[in-house]
Amino acid sequence: MSSSTADPSGTNATTREFGFVAVLVIGILAAIQSADPGITSIASPSFSKDLGIEGSGLSFAVSIGTLALAATVIVTGAIADRIGVRKVIMIGLGLEIIGNLIVAASPELFTLLLGRAIAGFGMGALFAGAFSMVPEIAGKKSIASIIGQWTGMLYIFTIVFSVLGSILIGISWRMGFTLIPIICFIMLFVVPRTLPETAPRGSAKFDFPGLAALAVGMVLLLMSVSFAATALGSAAFWGCLIFGIIFLAIFAIVEKKSPNAAFPIDLFKSPIFVAAVLAGILWNFGEAGLFLQVSNFWQTVVGASAGVVGIAIIPLLIAGLIAGFLGGALLARNFSPVVMMGAGFAMMVIAYLLISRTTVDSGLAMFLPSLILTGFGMVAVAVVQAREYVAEAPAKYLSAVISSRTAVGQLGYSLGVALTTSIIAIGISNNGGNKEDPAAFVPAFNQAMIISAGLLLVGGIITVVLLAVGLRKRKAAGIPQAPA
Repeated sequence: MSSSTADPSGTNATTREFGFVAVLVIGILAAIQSADPGITSIASPSFSKDLGIEGSGLSFAVSIGTLALAATVIVTGAIADRIGVRKVIMIGLGLEIIGNLIVAASPELFTLLLGRAIAGFGMGALFAGAFSMVPEIAGKKSIASIIGQWTGMLYIFTIVFSVLGSILIGISWRMGFTLIPIICFIMLFVVPRTLPETAPRGSAKFDFPGLAALAVGMVLLLMSVSFAATALGSAAFWGCLIFGIIFLAIFAIVEKKSPNAAFPIDLFKSPIFVAAVLAGILWNFGEAGLFLQVSNFWQTVVGASAGVVGIAIIPLLIAGLIAGFLGGALLARNFSPVVMMGAGFAMMVIAYLLISRTTVDSGLAMFLPSLILTGFGMVAVAVVQAREYVAEAPAKYLSAVISSRTAVGQLGYSLGVALTTSIIAIGISNNGGNKEDPAAFVPAFNQAMIISAGLLLVGGIITVVLLAVGLRKRKAAGIPQAPA
């Protein structure tokens, strides 16, 4: 069955409609990007011991992949607008294979860092490509429904890949880094047979100055957030923060004036797009703070092993899986996105408040309601956010705009890690204890949860109000509330 659609150049192209297999494939592609950093984190104690990596070297080894992703994901989105989304996905698969195999064979730190950086470039290409495929494969179907199904499949395969990766790491950390290359190698044959290629769009010339400034600015900003967790008053923190902001400002100026702009800066005049950006920062902030610090609580206070922690966090992922399918289906039936996003933020706030009442005697079961609420809440927000990203993106900049969702998310995730880590460290210090002492850790942990709940509440209210205002303006202008 085929349908006629208009491509961004204005010419008509006949494309076939794509079914659930295509959704399954882009779910797997996004799950590769989601599982890859987690596998690295799980393997880090083993490869640090084997290769003699510690301190800042170990921290950089764990984070360099996501830094590379955040720095290049919008760049790869801009490339996809010019050469085609499927080509970028294929490049991303190749980079993931090369990068992870270099890590698996690494004899020392430098080659491991090189491999993780290459894999980070691949991760950016895969997620940018997977999300950019959503409107391409939706056809006449609801984009909201496809986004919901895609989010659900992302969570399913993230769980599967993480569990398989953990099993392989238990055998050998080097073997753990072969999982992603095996999956990517298979996808090299699957992608061309299941996904369409997109027509070139955007400017024929590439905006090197603007995108270079963006890449440098994102890396510096994320590094400043990382430094904030341990050295808020250090020269490294302030230097990275100031120069990061300067480079991002240069990017905005260049994009505003360049005839070959890769990103439509005027989008930030839209209340809906600003709401989507804030939503991305906040739900990733909420996920990071809870995921990381609850894992630390279980190991420090409960005494759970890393393997048990990996299993115990699964309720959050299952709740997210259900919320993805359900949220997409509800939006496809014209359920209010404002209500859905508001409910999502409310669930995350309640989750944080519930676990702010922990004691040294709290067990794993005490966290179950909060994990479930967080999974439902963050995905309810994420599904609305994803739909509005697609709705707001101009056709010629579709992949570049959609790709910015990942960069925004990485910033939010890093903020969540940095803020909660700082609060807990300060609390432990004020209590005169150390991070291994449950009596000192628990009150600091509870304080971090309460402060995070307050930030999510205030930020959530602002975001929901902006979304409501923007949707009202869109309706008044006669623009459909959801993308076709």
